[in-house]
Amino acid sequence: MDSITQQIIDVINNFSKANFKLSKYIDLFLLLKTVPTRVEIELNDVDFIFHLNQAQEHIEWLNTYIEDHVLKTIKKEVKKISKKPKDVMQEYADFKVEDKPPVFRKPMDLSDRVEKQVTFDELNQKQIEETGKAIRPVNRKKQISYKGNCPYCAAGNEYLYDNNGKGQYLCKACKNTFTADYISRDEVGIYCPHCGHKLAMHHDRSGYIVYVCQNQDCSFYKENKAKLGTPEEAAFRTSSNSFRVRYTYREFKFSLEDIKRMEELQQADIDTSKYKARLSRIKVDQVTLGRILCFYVNYGLSSRKTALIMREIFGVNISHQTVVNYAAIVAKIVKPLIDYYPYKISNTLCGDETYVKVRGKNAYVFFWSCTTSRIITSYKIYKNRDTKAAVASLYDCFMHYEDGIPDDFTAITDGNPIYNAAQLFFKLFGIEFDLHQVIGVKNKDQESKTYRPHKQREERLNRTYKQNYNGTNGYDTLEGANQYMILYVAFYNFLRIHSSLDYKTPVDDHLFDDCELMPDKWLKMIQMSVENYGIQF
Repeated sequence: MDSITQQIIDVINNFSKANFKLSKYIDLFLLLKTVPTRVEIELNDVDFIFHLNQAQEHIEWLNTYIEDHVLKTIKKEVKKISKKPKDVMQEYADFKVEDKPPVFRKPMDLSDRVEKQVTFDELNQKQIEETGKAIRPVNRKKQISYKGNCPYCAAGNEYLYDNNGKGQYLCKACKNTFTADYISRDEVGIYCPHCGHKLAMHHDRSGYIVYVCQNQDCSFYKENKAKLGTPEEAAFRTSSNSFRVRYTYREFKFSLEDIKRMEELQQADIDTSKYKARLSRIKVDQVTLGRILCFYVNYGLSSRKTALIMREIFGVNISHQTVVNYAAIVAKIVKPLIDYYPYKISNTLCGDETYVKVRGKNAYVFFWSCTTSRIITSYKIYKNRDTKAAVASLYDCFMHYEDGIPDDFTAITDGNPIYNAAQLFFKLFGIEFDLHQVIGVKNKDQESKTYRPHKQREERLNRTYKQNYNGTNGYDTLEGANQYMILYVAFYNFLRIHSSLDYKTPVDDHLFDDCELMPDKWLKMIQMSVENYGIQF
């Protein structure tokens, strides 16, 4: 089929090329109003005129056939290809918050581990009835290293053989073989709270391990399975169109203490000596510093363009690296102000993530902001878009509530399952909140319809940040990306006016009423951070 199609295309192209060449030169002769005699002879040749007339008849037939048949078929097929696929609404992720925590069992002494099967007393009594003799202890010359009882029938150590000299033992009473770590593998672990059956590992994700109860007689499984085929069935449907009805538990690979320690290390980094450079040591005056920050942050210019403007317009000869160095110093100074300022935020926050380039690789910004005041409450950039990053970004938001996390705290996100995992993580530590997810680009469910306006505002925040980010052409290090982000959030929260807020800034506390120009506002912000948060330079 492909060869036939290619042959047709080649014939059409060859005919078009030959016809084009002939027409080009004939038109030239007509333009000059003279045709050479030899050309006239060739064109008036009887055979040429005959075949030309034959070709004209064929071309008229081809044109009719192409118009009535080929083009109609082609247009129909093109319509099918270009037609947008139907937007089918499905559950975004196979996720459900567990109703009960699992049961954890720790190792016991081997002498206390007894399998609930036939006991030694029962076996001994059976042998007495059959043979009239009790089970005799093993007549061994050398003691075995295993000091416990049989894990199957609880027979004493004196009834055990060293079966192969390699750690395997044989019980004389029940005839079962076992090793010293048999019970350790079988007893220690995570158990279903409904049936007591040991959970089996189902998935090993980047942030957590998924365990599932595979017991067919589990009451939780039977109850949920009975709901299939009823109106409650939709609650168990997953993104793969299957049904999740078994008890599932997720064991996270990090703890809340790990998240707190991350935050403490980031804050401690502010006090390191390399960032305590005195602003008085910089080679420009304060007004010039304010102007550099305006061009670099407010207007989203690159460090090279900022340095060029300072040199060509203001006569300040600095390099682009100097612009980056000044920005890094100011970022470390104003960070405590951004993190610890007593923001007036509501109980509803909206989150979203976008990506930036660090050394050509994707890194991910996790933005959270208040749905009413537009104040950004979380803004860090992480290497991975995973559960741990989602948990850390939410923890940053919780730190802004001085009186503790509100009971009616609500988070609005997209359908990314890392937020479901984050909700479950905090629930395990007694922190519960409502999570509403806006899925897709169309309102296919009531939740998406209700909360989409908040999610769209968060998307606009991403777009606004990307306008500034595009001027940087990416970052060299993750630390540099976060330093620029600090400056951007400082500008966004304290200096940038918003049309949706009646052209006021998100933090509308009249902090800069005594400042007319934007460079002065930057200098005032630096001064506020130094005075209010005890950073000495």
